[in-house]
Amino acid sequence: MFKQQDFLRERTGSIRQLASIRRSILDDGKGRGMRVWDVNNGSGLSFSVYPDRGMDIGEAWFKGIPLAWLSKNG
Repeated sequence: MFKQQDFLRERTGSIRQLASIRRSILDDGKGRGMRVWDVNNGSGLSFSVYPDRGMDIGEAWFKGIPLAWLSKNG
């Protein structure tokens, strides 16, 4: 019996094609030094997580359409 993960690995070049988390650190502005995790679930949902701000979710998109309202202050 196939596991779902094995099934997907056989059909893709890299599991990152399906879903990913990119970790980075801001290097300028008021958020300098803050960690950011950009998450893509592979089904159209993408969002940014700020672990240094209590795991706050900042920007979010579904299939390129913004879900979060962003003020002028960010």
